[in-house]
Amino acid sequence: MRAPPQSAPRRRAGAPAVRGARDASRIAPWLAAACRAAPFAAALALLVSIRHSLPGVAVADDYAFLDRARFQHPLDPFDSMGAAYYWRPVARQVWFSLLAPWLLRAPWAAAALAAFLLAALAFLLHRIVRRASPDRPWLAPLVAAAPLLSESSRALLIWPSGAQHLLAAVGVAAAIHEAARGRRASAALAALVAVLSHELAVLALPILPWVAPRAAGGRRPWVALAAAVAGVWLAGELIARNHGVRLPPASATVALAHVPTTLAQVFTAAAGAEEARPFAFLPILAAALALSVVALVWLARRRGRDAAGLVLIAALVAALPLAALGPDWDAWRAFIPVVALASGLTLALARGGPGWAAGLVALRLVALVSAEPAESATLVSPRTASELSFRRLARMQHLVDGTRRVIATEAGRLPQGARVR
Repeated sequence: MRAPPQSAPRRRAGAPAVRGARDASRIAPWLAAACRAAPFAAALALLVSIRHSLPGVAVADDYAFLDRARFQHPLDPFDSMGAAYYWRPVARQVWFSLLAPWLLRAPWAAAALAAFLLAALAFLLHRIVRRASPDRPWLAPLVAAAPLLSESSRALLIWPSGAQHLLAAVGVAAAIHEAARGRRASAALAALVAVLSHELAVLALPILPWVAPRAAGGRRPWVALAAAVAGVWLAGELIARNHGVRLPPASATVALAHVPTTLAQVFTAAAGAEEARPFAFLPILAAALALSVVALVWLARRRGRDAAGLVLIAALVAALPLAALGPDWDAWRAFIPVVALASGLTLALARGGPGWAAGLVALRLVALVSAEPAESATLVSPRTASELSFRRLARMQHLVDGTRRVIATEAGRLPQGARVR
């Protein structure tokens, strides 16, 4: 007897899954091992790239936060914590209240906490991609390496104030991770931590209803959850404005004029070429641009909803507000869009196979290792693309740490009201 007609479509529907499993098993052993080792190689490259710096030494905005934590009690949860701009209570009031008692005595602990946040972000990205692409186990570790291979990560790792961006990124990743598993309470908590650490995290809230599984109530509960988190943040912002919190001055015309430059700077930072040595800058940037064009061509030929395309769109949207900063560009300000851009390009290139995606990761690893290292306390500030880049932060750390050591040796404990020049 002949088989029923409906059996043929079933066999055809199952064929792609079988082919995908076979393709995943055909990866060369050395390439599979290289993909699995990508996060560890990225972590090692990041540690090499921050050589000669003093991780965790307080500089710049750190002292404004420490001053408030030490001399103003109780803290105002709705002010800027001594800074000129922004309301970020979790990453400022809460974070520096925890750091203040021991930051000056044990700065290495602040760097260790920053390293933990970076590792947590890589772990969450690994879990998210592994769940979304179980038939491509080599892809998750490649995407997990994205935050560790960022030029922005060098500055955020050594600077205690970098927690404002790291906490927001980890909160966004944790919210997406929990939303994909249908856990509303933990997703809402993670999203709230993210938006109260950095306002840029608000742009990630619309992603939560999209990644959440469809339950009996559909997407409405998740839309309401995202709206509630945004409402809490907006209410806090309005209250903070009455407590003296401001935003940097920038006109809409100036911000619009800086959009192309900002997007180019974000791409350069994502490629790891911003601080690359002169001999490596152009080759790295050209190779990254070529791989990005290939990834975008693949996306253009794909119809329907695509995760890589949505991640790239999210990176673009997250980068646009940075144009309002104009000339006050810093790579660490773009940490969230840089990680999203690198992750999206890795996902897009993975369509061509593990070799393409691994090639982008290898390129970014070479760029990070070849980046200009930190300098000691020189009188002349180094010329960099960012106003407060990794190299300038490291230079300030050497100056501040040396000054504190001299004062501690020669003056001991300063009397109240003393001035140091």
